[in-house]
Amino acid sequence: MPIRIPSKLPAFEILKSEGVNVMSNADADRQDIRPLKIGLLNLMPLKIQTENQFSRLIGSTPLQIELTLIRMSEHKSKHTSSDHMKSFYNSFEDIKEQKFDGLIITGAPINHFEYDKETLKQEYDRDIKNNTPINIPMNYYPNDDPKMPPLNKWRSHAHLLYGNWINQIYQTTPFDINRIGS
Repeated sequence: MPIRIPSKLPAFEILKSEGVNVMSNADADRQDIRPLKIGLLNLMPLKIQTENQFSRLIGSTPLQIELTLIRMSEHKSKHTSSDHMKSFYNSFEDIKEQKFDGLIITGAPINHFEYDKETLKQEYDRDIKNNTPINIPMNYYPNDDPKMPPLNKWRSHAHLLYGNWINQIYQTTPFDINRIGS
């Protein structure tokens, strides 16, 4: 099933060109189905890239999902245009009374660089260099040998976790969204 996102959201054309099943709000409104409503409180600095990544993941499920992009009410983004934020994001204040089947909160800790596949290795090497007592991160290096380059092998686990989470929401959420929480 498709992910329901605004047709003018940059992720729409990107995902469509990748073969991800996307649906505009106008097309979705003509169907007699209640999609799972997922809110994405996007606290990442590079919002458009994050939208693309989550839309790609959400669009790979067999369920129709309506994605609502959320921003903190007073926060001004430094890396994303105000036009984009006004066009596609709802303030928390505006949607706080709405019911959602799920809420994803993503963001980077303040004053901490985004993690990548080398971050843990760099932090481990720094601690070793400074003689800080530290255990070898389990299952990060092949055979737990820090002389070997780390392997990035967690992506499939993340997709499985997400797929199971969406299935659990689908199996346990009432069809009438107004009955959530009652």
